[in-house]
Amino acid sequence: MSDGVNPTFPEWMQTEWDDKIIHLYQDHGGRVANTVRKKVVTDAKDMIFRTIGKITVEKITGDGKRKRSGAKRQKITLTPEAVGTLLEVKEADLLRLTPDDRDHQQLEAYKAFSRDLDDVVVAAGVAGAKSTSIGGSGGTDFMSPVMIGYMWEELNAQGIYQGEEEVYCLISPRMHSHLMRFKEYASADYVGRDLPFKMKGKTYHDINFITFSRLPVSSNVRTGIFYTYESLCLGILQQQRTIWSWENTEDLWLGNMKAERDAARLIENGVFKFEVNEAITPESIDPEAYTAS
Repeated sequence: MSDGVNPTFPEWMQTEWDDKIIHLYQDHGGRVANTVRKKVVTDAKDMIFRTIGKITVEKITGDGKRKRSGAKRQKITLTPEAVGTLLEVKEADLLRLTPDDRDHQQLEAYKAFSRDLDDVVVAAGVAGAKSTSIGGSGGTDFMSPVMIGYMWEELNAQGIYQGEEEVYCLISPRMHSHLMRFKEYASADYVGRDLPFKMKGKTYHDINFITFSRLPVSSNVRTGIFYTYESLCLGILQQQRTIWSWENTEDLWLGNMKAERDAARLIENGVFKFEVNEAITPESIDPEAYTAS
C-alpha cells in the first residue's frame, strides 16, 4: 500500500468471508436453531411453512361416506426482518492477516448472528406458548424431575406420546443447577442418548434439555419452554452480505453485516411454558425431602 492511498479490500477475501459465515450461520445455527423446523430460502416469498394436520381413521359404512381429515392444516408465512452488526478489523493490509486471525473474526460474526437466531426462536416460542401450572402458581417452586413428569402429562393430553417425536426443553443455568441436585438427572445411569445435531445438553425421560441463559425473567421468576420439533419454525433469507469500508480517521476496516430472518409458532398445542423460582439456591434443596408444591 503506497502512502496517501486508501487500502483496498481483496475481492477473494470478500467472497471467502461471506461464504464462510453463511455456511456457519445457516448450517449450524445457534443453541436452539436446530431444535425447530428450519428453512433457508433465496426469496422472501418462499418463506412458507405448512402445519401438520390431524387425520383420523374411521370405519367405512355401507354408503362409503367419510369425514374429511386434515382440515386444520395451515399455511404460515414468515416476514423476514433485517438485522445487522458492525465489525471492526484493525489491520490496514488485510493480506497480513493469518488464516487463524480470519477464522476467529469470522467465528465472532457467526456467533453474533447465531445468538440472534436463538433469541428470535425463543421469543416466538414464549409468545406462542400455552401456560401451565408446572413450577407452582407464579413460579414458587424450584426445577425438579417431578416437573418433567408433569411436562409429559401436558404433552400426552395433546396427543403427543413419549418417544414419538423430538421434544425440547429450554432451561436456565439456575434450573440446570436445581436439577443436578437430583441423582436421577445428574447421573449418567439415568440419562438418555446424546442430543441430535451435536447439540450440547442432556436427554432425560425422552426430553432434550438445553441450557439457555437468555430466557425471560422477572423478579427471580424465570420462564422456561418445552415444545416439539414440529411446533416452531425458523426462516432464514439467504442474503447475508458484508459491505466493507475503510475508516480513515480510525485506521480500521468496518464490516457492515446484514441478514434477514423470522420465526413463529406452528402448532398451538405443541409449545408450553412454565415458571421456576430462581431465588432458591441449589444447596438449599434436599432431594430426599422434596415434594412438589
